[in-house]
Amino acid sequence: MSKKLNIKFVASVIKNLSLLLSILLFSYSITAQNNEQVFYNNLIIGTKVHYGFVMSHHKSMGHLTTSHFPAFEIDFNKQTYGKKLWQQLYNYPVIGIGYWHSDLGNSTILGNVHAIFPYINFVLKKQSNFTMNFRFGLGFGWLNERFDRFENYKNIAISSHLNGCMNLNYKLEWEFNRMFFSTGIGLMHLSNCAYKIPNLGINIGTVNLGVSYKIDNSKRKLIKNDLDTVKKLSDFYIIVSYGIKEIYPPCGKKYSEYDISLNYSKILSHKNKILAGIDLFYDESNIEILKRDSIDIKNKYSVIKPGVNVGYELIFSKTSFIIQTGVYIYAKEKSDGFFYHRFALRHDISKHFIINLSLKTHFARADCMEFGIGYKF
Repeated sequence: MSKKLNIKFVASVIKNLSLLLSILLFSYSITAQNNEQVFYNNLIIGTKVHYGFVMSHHKSMGHLTTSHFPAFEIDFNKQTYGKKLWQQLYNYPVIGIGYWHSDLGNSTILGNVHAIFPYINFVLKKQSNFTMNFRFGLGFGWLNERFDRFENYKNIAISSHLNGCMNLNYKLEWEFNRMFFSTGIGLMHLSNCAYKIPNLGINIGTVNLGVSYKIDNSKRKLIKNDLDTVKKLSDFYIIVSYGIKEIYPPCGKKYSEYDISLNYSKILSHKNKILAGIDLFYDESNIEILKRDSIDIKNKYSVIKPGVNVGYELIFSKTSFIIQTGVYIYAKEKSDGFFYHRFALRHDISKHFIINLSLKTHFARADCMEFGIGYKF
């Protein structure tokens, strides 16, 4: 590590710890004046110092990983106590929101990243003042540099300023009165889901150290209710989705993708289901790809790809996280292969109507972000 990088790293650590200390002192002064403020109930404020690198997950990305670099995080979270059933089912997780920043060690090409993400911190093991956690967060990241075919053609990872982000963090934490000290390993992923290309994405692996402070130190009893018997053991639902994507070469037109999905779900417990379904995909970009291969298309709907899928669903009250994998039964355009995958967030807005946000991929390559609305029978 160079002397310049060491100085930069230490200066950044001092800056972030000073910011955290200011927040803590301000919070303490307010709560000392009024301990009954609802906002501060269970509130924990913390920061993490990360040190990591951009992972070269594609052979053409080697020039982007020039050095290791620091990253910094500030988060606000609350401990759940079982007020809602899903909190009891998942062993009283911590819920919060985090802000993450780094220059990625190559700010000229990749730029600086600012990310904000809500998250759930699952308790894997708890013993006395020691806790083992796994955090899962989804949000948005802003990069001030992106691909430009004239001014930044070396940035083959990201071609949009605004991107989706996913944050994973495995953490060991020790509690001392109101203070928490932690160490862990993390992954930050940034991508625009093929809305613009190139979109190889940015994966950042880190190790981290953290410190947090509990604003409200009052003790609360965990709520433990007896579970009712699951009454409805299965259901059917249909979802109609739409997405927009680009294909190579960069700076081309955008193509629409449509999907109709009919699914059956079998409820295993209050927290999970297994799924099976059929899909019909119509992707306008398939027509363009076939034309480039000098394949004549007499009927544009001949590129429709029927598929079958299986999946697994985790239930968080009215919201669910879903993983699906499927296979195309027929495909006139075969460049994507025969397997597809989905990672989805689904929310029940009423007894019958649902909204859906899903990322469709072909293994590790993002294909399209789908926005859908559905009906549950």
